[in-house]
Amino acid sequence: MTPSIQPESSEDTIRALAAVKSLLDTYTYICTRKKLHNFDSRVMSDLSANIIHASGHPSKPATSTTPGIPASPNPTATFELTIDQYYANLNGIMHGGAMSLLFDMATLCAVAPIQREGYWDFMAGITRTLSISCLRPVVKGTKVRVHCWVMQHGRTMAMLRGNIESLDGKIVYATCEHHKVHLPSLAEHLELREEMRSEILAKAEESGVGNDGVRSKL
Repeated sequence: MTPSIQPESSEDTIRALAAVKSLLDTYTYICTRKKLHNFDSRVMSDLSANIIHASGHPSKPATSTTPGIPASPNPTATFELTIDQYYANLNGIMHGGAMSLLFDMATLCAVAPIQREGYWDFMAGITRTLSISCLRPVVKGTKVRVHCWVMQHGRTMAMLRGNIESLDGKIVYATCEHHKVHLPSLAEHLELREEMRSEILAKAEESGVGNDGVRSKL
């Protein structure tokens, strides 16, 4: 069941959105530096370009009054994107495998607002189970909302959920339940993340933008 709407803290929303964007930007930066094009590269690119909302804070509940975006007692991430041929099968319907990949990566993004050093840090986990229920077909060309939230998180395990819905929330096309096991982030990835952050701060300094404001979004 999708959580109900509650009052919103704009500061927490901004912080959560920055955390999700930082995760997606770091993924892109690492792939660029290592000249990689992974199985999930297209999906991550689409999520990066189409995030519309996030909420959550490591020490208090996430809330939202953004129209149509449900709140959760734990972090959330919401995207809106068009299901094009990349996600479709020969019949022009969203492929179950593409749906699985989209859910896998989108639910991961919902963890970003609670990430900290040593605790679900960048890409610090692997899928244990990913269960999907396809309720209605998604026809190619349909613009959908992908809303994901964290049901529970702890030192070693996290339980995530997600819906693919119509933009007005009246139709639920698919749901998922995603269990992840925590693993330490690769040292190489953390080093490249710091490299990216240093480059961003250097550019901000050159352009005269205050580092404090930029640093808070990294």
